[in-house]
Amino acid sequence: MTGSMLPVEIRLERRLERPWWLGPAMPFIAVAAALVLGGAILLISGRDPVDVLQRMFQAAFTNPGALSATFIAATPLLFTGLAASVTFRMRIWNIGADGQLMIGAVLAAAAGTALGGRSLALSLPAMIIAGMVGGMAWAVVPALLRAYANTSEVLTTLMLNYVAPLVLFYLIFDSTPTGATSPAAAPGSSLRPRRSPNRTTGPTTATGSCCRSGCSSERSSPWGSPCC
Repeated sequence: MTGSMLPVEIRLERRLERPWWLGPAMPFIAVAAALVLGGAILLISGRDPVDVLQRMFQAAFTNPGALSATFIAATPLLFTGLAASVTFRMRIWNIGADGQLMIGAVLAAAAGTALGGRSLALSLPAMIIAGMVGGMAWAVVPALLRAYANTSEVLTTLMLNYVAPLVLFYLIFDSTPTGATSPAAAPGSSLRPRRSPNRTTGPTTATGSCCRSGCSSERSSPWGSPCC
C-alpha cells in the first residue's frame, strides 16, 4: 500500500540449543570482528591497517623483551577478568575489579617487601595470599552496603575505582617522611626488580595505576625513581 507501512514485529528469543561449534568459535569471531572494525577506523583516519597491525604484533610478541612484557601486563588483567566473570554469572555487577586489583597489588607488594630476604618458596605464596586478601577487603565495602543498605553495587564498586589510585598515589609519594630510608626489598632479595639497561618493558601494575591517577612523570617518589 502506497503511503503506509506494514507493521513488523521483531522478537528476540533465547536459543534452546546452542551449536557445539559456537562456543569454541566465539573467541576467534570476536578477534576477527575487532580486527575488521579497527582496520575500518584506521582506514577512515588515513592509516595503513596492515602496517599498524604488523607494528602492534611486533611490539607485543617479536621485539626484544616484548613477549615477557606482554605476559607481565596481561596476566593481572586476565585473572581480574576471570574474577569479575564469576560475579557476573551470579548477576552481581562488580564494576570495581580495577580498584580491587590495585589494592591487592599493594598488599602483595607489602608482603614481598616484608619477606624480601626470605626464600621465593615462602615469599611468593605469601604475596599471592596477601593480594587475594587485599582484593577481597576492597570488595567487602560494597558487599556490605549491598547486603545491609540495599545500595547498588554498580555505583559503589565504580566509585571505589577512583579511590584506589589515590591510595596507591599516597603510598608511593606521601607515606614515607622526607629523608627517611625507603623500606625497599633487601639487596639480595629474589623479589627485587631487575631491568636490563637496553630493554624497555611495559609498566607494572603499580606504575600503570599511578600513571592513570594523574601523577607527573617528573615527580620522584620515596622509592627513588619517577612514577611514569
